[in-house]
Amino acid sequence: MYPAAWNMRATTYDSFNSTYSVFFDGKTIETKVTDKAADVDSWIEEAITLHGGKPTVVGLDNEWRPNRICYLSNKTAALQLCIDDKCLIVQLM
Repeated sequence: MYPAAWNMRATTYDSFNSTYSVFFDGKTIETKVTDKAADVDSWIEEAITLHGGKPTVVGLDNEWRPNRICYLSNKTAALQLCIDDKCLIVQLM
């Protein structure tokens, strides 16, 4: 028998704000996906406001298409930042 919580949708999407709400481990992670510099600035300003200059851990990852030739590399396609339950995915290409 599966827990009742497993029947809930794991992800919802708000197309107006380009924001996903990802439900994981009893928490909601708000994830903004954008390719606009103004959205990045807004997300960073909100993060600074929420954390008030306190030391903060920021999760960082990037994604790129792998290349089959070992000495060649592709440009980064996406940058991912996360602080607590807020994440930003910047589409660079």
